[in-house]
Amino acid sequence: MQRFSSRLHAGLCAVVLLQVAAAAAQAGSTKASVTPPFSPNSANPQFILLTNDDSVTQGVYNALTSVTTGRKSLTGCAAAATLFAVGRRDWGQDCALVKKLYNAGYEVADHTQNHISLRGLPYAQVEKEISEGRRSLAACGIPAADLVGFRGPLLETDVNTRKALSTLGFLYDSTLLEETSGNSVSRSLSQRVYPFSMDNGVPLNCRWFGGIQTCSTSERWPGLYEIPVWNLWPDKTPSFMLLAPTLLYVSFLSFLQIPVWNLWLNKTPYSMDYGTGSNAYALLKANFDAAYAGNRAPLPIFVHEPWLQEGSNLAGLKQFVDYALKKPDVYLVTMRQLIGWMKNPIPANRLTPEGLGCGKPGGAYGTGKPGAVRAQSSTPSSSPKPSPSPSPKPSLPVAAPGGACGPAVGARCPINQCCSQYGYCGITAQHCGAGCQKTYGQCNK
Repeated sequence: MQRFSSRLHAGLCAVVLLQVAAAAAQAGSTKASVTPPFSPNSANPQFILLTNDDSVTQGVYNALTSVTTGRKSLTGCAAAATLFAVGRRDWGQDCALVKKLYNAGYEVADHTQNHISLRGLPYAQVEKEISEGRRSLAACGIPAADLVGFRGPLLETDVNTRKALSTLGFLYDSTLLEETSGNSVSRSLSQRVYPFSMDNGVPLNCRWFGGIQTCSTSERWPGLYEIPVWNLWPDKTPSFMLLAPTLLYVSFLSFLQIPVWNLWLNKTPYSMDYGTGSNAYALLKANFDAAYAGNRAPLPIFVHEPWLQEGSNLAGLKQFVDYALKKPDVYLVTMRQLIGWMKNPIPANRLTPEGLGCGKPGGAYGTGKPGAVRAQSSTPSSSPKPSPSPSPKPSLPVAAPGGACGPAVGARCPINQCCSQYGYCGITAQHCGAGCQKTYGQCNK
């Protein structure tokens, strides 16, 4: 009886421990949603994620530091980026530069050892590629504890990759593509899904991407986050959204860069390496404006060295960063800092550089403590009720739902949608409230 009682006690303890562990995991989980942590949308910070894939060469170092050095948010948060670096050294990887960027506040993350597609490989080989990549980066002088992120080469992935990342203790993956015109969790450019933990599966529509990725809602990876590779559209949102899935993937490959006017005709979005030259600026600005006026899901700028070195792309990128950082509550952060905020959100008017971790080696998250309340300058100020405006001009072309509108583009919104002060159609309070350009669309009363 004594022995049975001891076994029962041990069993009950084990159950309690499992329940505690499950509760702890659930407490740190974030469901996939287009709804931001705070309401209204302007109460949330707008994060921008700049990443570079493959090797850290002198060219990459020069380009990225020319974007981040000296640039800060209005609250003084220094701009930073995330490096998805391969482990092998024969691709021009410069460990001294990797460590220098790490010390300057950049995050270093795993991109496998040999830059091969992991899709369809046996689990043991997948785990080896990922673990050896992390080991090689640690040999560059990066603390293994800070190597918490991963992106799969060629954006090809399946369940074995996520299983390996979970087994190896990674914090996040950033490989899964997210369709942003309404065929997945995201509804539009202004209503994109936020990063989420995979405690309850992967709800993204991986089937949309022609078989290069597989995922399922039945997967369970407690504590492992997904930062999607969101599709961005050319500087005018297409009105026709039903695209062939195979077209969506090719846009991220640097050697298949297509001019923006051609993408507009073919209605194909970018997954990485966005636009060319001045068009890169226009594309990033249009997608940023949609996010900033919308749910403020993080804006991706995911690039490779060939794109940084091509033409005036770098100039367009710097022009965009200057534009974005002049706006209140905009931060250029690392992936780790973003997830730190996702786990413990702080409203924009209480977010500080110390709380976010700005400038910390390795792009680590900060204290997570909110500061004193600041004036929410990004929220449109209350003003006298505007006098009635004329109905939308019927002669103007109609924008796509959630698309660009107003005098700058010469387009009006669909019926019962308002053209916000930022020039995008919608039905949210920010669209229909102060600043609504009623000449170009009115919300249904």
